[in-house]
Amino acid sequence: MNPTSENKGAVNEASENSNIVSFPQGIFGFPDLATCELIYNPEELPFMWLQEQKQDGLAFIVLEPIGFIPDYTVEIPDADVAYLGIESPDDVLILNIVTIDKDVPQKITANLVGPLIVNRRSRQGKQVIITNYERYSAKYELPTGSTEGEEPTGTD
Repeated sequence: MNPTSENKGAVNEASENSNIVSFPQGIFGFPDLATCELIYNPEELPFMWLQEQKQDGLAFIVLEPIGFIPDYTVEIPDADVAYLGIESPDDVLILNIVTIDKDVPQKITANLVGPLIVNRRSRQGKQVIITNYERYSAKYELPTGSTEGEEPTGTD
């Protein structure tokens, strides 16, 4: 068993290939990133991993924003819709890259301006700048349930 997948709670092996996404043009800042696996663990949702398909490959934390980020509407440029072969809204999987602030781990942001758009049928993806980008932030702060500067409290 692949220790990376085991650590990240990969889905069962029967559906392993259905979680592979190709990025022929790479993603911003990583032009050579070509193939990734979308890995999720039900206990970590809405967060998932997008893991590069090579030894010691990059891994990004991503989330599917629908139902999690209020009023987030993605307008994809026509050229990108054509490039990805999107024929209907059902074809579209939207993933936002998440960043955890290394100095303030409670501060978690998502890039709403440049989401990863994936055609669910072909599993081909592309990072795009949405046409309605001015409505959103590339560092949208996600609610974490704790206040900055306070230690999270737990109940036993």
